[in-house]
Amino acid sequence: MATGESSPVLKEANAHVIGGTINMHGALHIKATRVGSNTVLSQIICLVEAAQMSKAPVQKFADFRDGSIVAMVGDGINDSPALAVADVGIAIEAGTDIAIEAADYVLMRSNLKDVITAIDLSRKTFSYIRWNYVFAIAILVAAGVFFPLLRI
Repeated sequence: MATGESSPVLKEANAHVIGGTINMHGALHIKATRVGSNTVLSQIICLVEAAQMSKAPVQKFADFRDGSIVAMVGDGINDSPALAVADVGIAIEAGTDIAIEAADYVLMRSNLKDVITAIDLSRKTFSYIRWNYVFAIAILVAAGVFFPLLRI
């Protein structure tokens, strides 16, 4: 079964293997019955690419709530379409490769509190940038650069 999560799933004799497996004990014999575009992983990639080109219903709803920015945090295959269409897609480093590829940003630790830290950091950074513009204009005014034009 493809769960979309990175937790191990027990396999026994004659069980289907979709993407890969961990062999804990003994020998492992796998027969490839599907390759290339016929695999489950290939079909999932096609679905993610299609989702990147269209808006999910939740995104249409978000486009309604007065221009708010929508952020999505996820780690699994099932989160990938939402990560792709959100204004800000944030994947967790321990998540699946598809989620990491679909996201705009990747948290380097598997701690959701880092999302809040990243938002605070970006707000402080933009605050410093705005203050730097104010000080740059103040320095130009103090230096008399605008005096010939504006008599300031």
